[in-house]
Amino acid sequence: MRRHMLKAGSAMAAVVALTLIASPALAAEILQGDDVIVSSSEVIQDDVYAFGGTVEIAGTIEGDLVATGGRVVVTGDVEGSVNAAGGVVTISGDVGRSVRAAGGFVEITGVVADDVFAAGGQLSLASTSEVGRDALLGGGQVTVNGTVEDDMQLSAGAASLNGEVGGDVTLETDTLTVGPSASVGGDFTYRSPEEADLPPAVVEGDIDWTQASYQGGDTTAESFSVLGAITWAVLWWLRSLVGMAVFGVVFALMFPHFSDQAADTVRMRPWPSLFAGLGMLVLPGAVALLVFILGIMMGGWWLTFIILGLQWVAILAGVTISAVFVGRFVLRAFGSAQPHAFWSVLTGLVLVWLVLIVPVLGWLVVSVLSIFGIGGFTVALYERWRAGPIGAEQGLDPAGPQEPAASGYAVEAQSAGAPTVETPTGDTTPPSEGPA
Repeated sequence: MRRHMLKAGSAMAAVVALTLIASPALAAEILQGDDVIVSSSEVIQDDVYAFGGTVEIAGTIEGDLVATGGRVVVTGDVEGSVNAAGGVVTISGDVGRSVRAAGGFVEITGVVADDVFAAGGQLSLASTSEVGRDALLGGGQVTVNGTVEDDMQLSAGAASLNGEVGGDVTLETDTLTVGPSASVGGDFTYRSPEEADLPPAVVEGDIDWTQASYQGGDTTAESFSVLGAITWAVLWWLRSLVGMAVFGVVFALMFPHFSDQAADTVRMRPWPSLFAGLGMLVLPGAVALLVFILGIMMGGWWLTFIILGLQWVAILAGVTISAVFVGRFVLRAFGSAQPHAFWSVLTGLVLVWLVLIVPVLGWLVVSVLSIFGIGGFTVALYERWRAGPIGAEQGLDPAGPQEPAASGYAVEAQSAGAPTVETPTGDTTPPSEGPA
């Protein structure tokens, strides 16, 4: 197999496994490994992206923190926002902006200056926690013992309130427990199968209870959880954006030139990109089905999963390329002549994910854009493959499609290896070896 294909294959595998450390020259620090630890003596003046089995942040982060892992522990201070996802997420340090967290177990014990948006199997705002603005919480079991300065919206299977909320509370749950230390400065609106036993003087505003019916597991219009649906929809949006951003950023850092080349392919060769994208969506699935059927009879059925895995990698890479295409267009419109692929992919992904919010039309636009991106990736990868030893003999440029030259001068490769002389017409001729 040609060295270009080997390089591309190994690189894509590294992207999927997240085993590459990004360049420290960018205005963000990316930390990756089995155990990612920022000690208490460290001060990081940039945004931090941390990915590992265990992520422990004990130092000071002067920017934002994005962390994913089996266990995420933040005991240090973060001056920006914290975006965390993992099996266990605990945040005990002070956060200068907002917290967005999701996991099997999520606990916040520190001070958050702005909003908290969190969801988990078990979610807890401890008695020492303080939320400077609003809290939007969802999960299987949610406990609020801390302080929320403004409004709180909560959706959970079981909810326990024994803290202070300065504004309104909107709550939906199967089981509600209100403790003696609970305090609500505004209205208390909740939905549950049974009316809660509220201690005296807990709620300063109005109390509005709506009985929700969940008998037999039926979902009726009365019991439909609008808050829960919005909560999980927003969580899905955030988690999918973070996940795609991880893949896209690492891919762009590994292959900045290839990412630009594939984006140029989409712009300069839209029709080949469109057909190649459609082909990549359809053909691998058909081949995988055929391989599976033949593999059952002759052996090798497991190759089906390799084919589908490679197709999925190509789809993710194609979405990344479409984001680079959009991001470069926007950044250039704002005066950046040569934006780095890192900033292009981040800008593009945020814009593309914002378009997804638009019902139906947004999904349609993003789907079409992704097909072009998948096609651009496929065509550019094919051209890199052709630019191997055979492609070089045929004079193919591994850099892919190029803009037309500003002048009429051109130089062609000479198979004989003789030096060439440029002519205004674009022809090249070997120099004369002497008088005839």
